Amino acid sequence: MSSLHFTPLEEAIYNIEQMFTPWNIQLELETDERIDRDRLDAAARRACEIHPLARAQMRDTNPLDTDYVWEIPETVEAVPIVECPASEAAEARRTHYSGRIDLRESPPFRLLVVRDRSGDTLCLATSHVPTDGVGALDLLGTLWQCYRGDQPADPPVGLADARELVEQRRPGGLGDRLRSLGAASSHLKSLFDPPTRIATETDDDRSGWGFVHRVLDPDTTEALLENRPAGASVNDVLVTAAHLAVERWNDDHGTSSGKISLLMPVNLRPKAWFYDVVGMYALFGSVGTRAAQRTQPARALETVREQTDKIRDRADALLESLALVPDATPVGLKRQSPTLLRGPGEALVDTVLLSNLGRIPEQRVGDDATVWFSPPSWQATPLSIGVVTVGTTVRFVVRHMYSALDNDAAARFAEQFEREIKRLV
Repeated sequence: MSSLHFTPLEEAIYNIEQMFTPWNIQLELETDERIDRDRLDAAARRACEIHPLARAQMRDTNPLDTDYVWEIPETVEAVPIVECPASEAAEARRTHYSGRIDLRESPPFRLLVVRDRSGDTLCLATSHVPTDGVGALDLLGTLWQCYRGDQPADPPVGLADARELVEQRRPGGLGDRLRSLGAASSHLKSLFDPPTRIATETDDDRSGWGFVHRVLDPDTTEALLENRPAGASVNDVLVTAAHLAVERWNDDHGTSSGKISLLMPVNLRPKAWFYDVVGMYALFGSVGTRAAQRTQPARALETVREQTDKIRDRADALLESLALVPDATPVGLKRQSPTLLRGPGEALVDTVLLSNLGRIPEQRVGDDATVWFSPPSWQATPLSIGVVTVGTTVRFVVRHMYSALDNDAAARFAEQFEREIKRLV
């Protein structure tokens, strides 16, 4: 059994999810067949053999240890698989994605099979600590290739080399590091100018998340992918639409919206393996708008575009700030760091979260596959949007905490998000 230390980013996410809500990624693949449980288990274990972190387990720690450590067993004995009929899918999803995944046990993910006459849906819930959304997609794609009897390709880069990527992102010179820290500290201004919170509307007292699945209509999809405003990326349009949807939602609920802040991940993988390797290679950056910048969709889009052009620099600043923690700091003390996000510290937390996986390479799941995705949210940021494009189809999931939005409210927010996309393109 091999072992490796947590990266600073894995450590930070682990500490946050232990103190707050479990950070589990949602990925789903709809099929037109009945999934055989034994074949699925064998395929999942084979996928774990290909991707080391997919079979990782966390070594037990005590408060005086200075590092969290992954242990990588040679094989996985069994993968947790649960089945349910389509009539019970909503509640099964809530349990599947909302429950904490015990990282002391291998593997750090579990599977749900939703049985339906028209074809089963395979649901993957994986902890965000060992992998990001792109890595989870790579795992799902490998698993499904193994299930179909195909021979998946080995990762294009080894685990050790891939993990070096994160360290290489840090600025090299002292001047660059100081500028990076300055960018990170600028976020502290939010303590005195906190972001807007999304207005709540719920009659549901359940804990955990609900999920609203939507598909963009063909005309909107074509405009978004091929005819969007010059200079704007697909992601720019999606981020702007989320800002405008929050503002309209709050207006309809009698809540003013000053500064709206959206958290988005930045994939650090190089182009050569942008959609490869199971691991946590995403940093996070915030994109903000103010009311005056949202009076016209075009102005809001330009405000967002100016920030996303520099988002990698701000994400690097986060990485540099994580590296400030002394190596000898006990994990018992590190575990308390998320308490800074309670009370006044909630002003540092964004309004909404959006993650766009982009257009998935056809070899991942097939050019006509139906894939759904969403990133985790938490109490202070109770709503997240996950977007994925397969071929010429754009799908998104609005993931909502029941304590903030019930199912009906989340469905109306999803409709508003789609309307804002149409306004922008």
